[in-house]
Amino acid sequence: MPRLSTRSNTLDNKKTIYIWSAGGVIMRTRHDIYEALLCHRKVGALWALPKGTPTKHESPIYTAIREAREETGINVKVIQKLCTTNYTFSRLICGRQRNKIVKNIRTIIYKKTVYWFLMRDNGGNIENHDDEFDKVNWISYFEAKNLLTHKNESKVLEKAFSIYVGNSPKY
Repeated sequence: MPRLSTRSNTLDNKKTIYIWSAGGVIMRTRHDIYEALLCHRKVGALWALPKGTPTKHESPIYTAIREAREETGINVKVIQKLCTTNYTFSRLICGRQRNKIVKNIRTIIYKKTVYWFLMRDNGGNIENHDDEFDKVNWISYFEAKNLLTHKNESKVLEKAFSIYVGNSPKY
């Protein structure tokens, strides 16, 4: 199981934290059209694949299944592991020094790995998604590829589509 770890560099007041999450591309064929399930958040106009962080002692595959179910309302069956993606982001941490609020005391750098799985619809209802996203929609593959906000998720979708079509699924 992946582990969370940290590394500090006190000379430049930065801390690096290694984190992971897991998610999936949920695909189906409806009326001879390949569709993927996307999540939309109005704030930031975000279109994304379902993914999230693990609870204690959770494996990547179980995290992906749970997050997909919570964020979409759909029960999923994992077809296979797709890939991992990696990216880095940072946050500035504020704090107090001598009873004054001081901005930018420390920079936290997050190095994140995301484990992706190809999934299929196994029942449920998109109306039962949690409140993390405003709506969840089945969208044709070609439209979904262009809607996704993050380019790395578009590439994950492309890989999922090629495997899904190659398997000739008829669920």
